[in-house]
Amino acid sequence: IDNLIIAVGPECLPIRHLAVSDVTENTITLDWDDIVSAGSWAIEYGRRGFTRGSGTVINVLSHPAVISGLTTATAYDFYVTPVCSATAHGDTVMISGTTNCGLISLPYVETFDNVPATGYSTAGSLPNCWLGYSDGTSNSYFPHVTGSSSSYHYAMPENTNSLTLTSGSSTYGSTKIVALPLFSSPINGVTVSFWYRHESSTYGTLTVGYVTGADLNATFVPVQTMSATTTMTRASVPFTNIPATATRIAFRWVHTSSFYSVGIDSVVVDNGVVSLCEMPVIDSVTSTETTATVFFSSSLSDYEVA
Repeated sequence: IDNLIIAVGPECLPIRHLAVSDVTENTITLDWDDIVSAGSWAIEYGRRGFTRGSGTVINVLSHPAVISGLTTATAYDFYVTPVCSATAHGDTVMISGTTNCGLISLPYVETFDNVPATGYSTAGSLPNCWLGYSDGTSNSYFPHVTGSSSSYHYAMPENTNSLTLTSGSSTYGSTKIVALPLFSSPINGVTVSFWYRHESSTYGTLTVGYVTGADLNATFVPVQTMSATTTMTRASVPFTNIPATATRIAFRWVHTSSFYSVGIDSVVVDNGVVSLCEMPVIDSVTSTETTATVFFSSSLSDYEVA
C-alpha cells in the first residue's frame, strides 16, 4: 500500500441510477437510488433543450417523484439535485422523458417545422405520435423529416422542413409507410389535405389510405393514389365509407428501381371538406426603400395581400 490518503468526503452526495419509471399522457415519474439520503431533492424541468434556470422547479421530500401537469406527446428534460441543507447540494443529474400520445382532436395540422431535420440519407425523426415503416436494410432511409439543406427535399417556400420518403433497392427498401396520430373521432368523414412532390414523374407511387392495426404494411388499405408530379401540388383526399376498424390515416410510397423520393408538407386533417383554395408559391421578392414586389406562381385570379 502506498500514498494512502484519507480525506473528508462531500457533505452531499449525488443520486445514482436516475430513471423514468412510469409515463402517462400528462405525467412522468422519476426514481433514483441514494448513496446517502439527502432528505429533499430539487427537480427543475422544461421542454427538451430548455435553458437551466428558466424551467419549473419543484422540491420533493421522497421518491418516486411524479411530475404532473405536462403536455401530451411532449419531450422534457429533468434535472435532479440532492439538497442536504441550505448550503449543501449534491451534483445534478439529468434525464429526458416524453409523455405518451393521447387521442388528438381535429383539426390537426403538421408542417414538420418543429421536428428535428436531417438529410435524406441520414437517420432522422418523425413527428411525435407518428409511426413509420420501411422494408429496407438501412435505418438511414427510414421515413423521416428533412431540412432545406438536404437533397431531394421538397417543401413549401414558407416552411423549413418536410417529410421525405425514399425507396429503391433492398438497402433503401421498396415500401415506406407513415401513419398519422390517433384521433379522438373516427376518420370516416374527414378530409386530408397536403402538398406533395415527386422527384420523378416516372418512378414511384404515392398512395393515401389508412391502417387497421399495428403492422402498417400488412394492414394498409388504399383510399386514393396520387398523380405523379414534379412540382409542389396541393391535394385533398376525402375519407368516405371508411370502416370503424380504421385506426390511423397513412401515406405509402412504393418504388423498385434505383432510388427515388417524394416530399410531403403541410398536412391538414379536418372534418368535412378542406378548402383547396390554392396557396401561392412565392418565387422571389424585390424591394426598394418604399416598395416591395412579390413574384409568385398560382392558377387563381384573385388575391389578398396583407
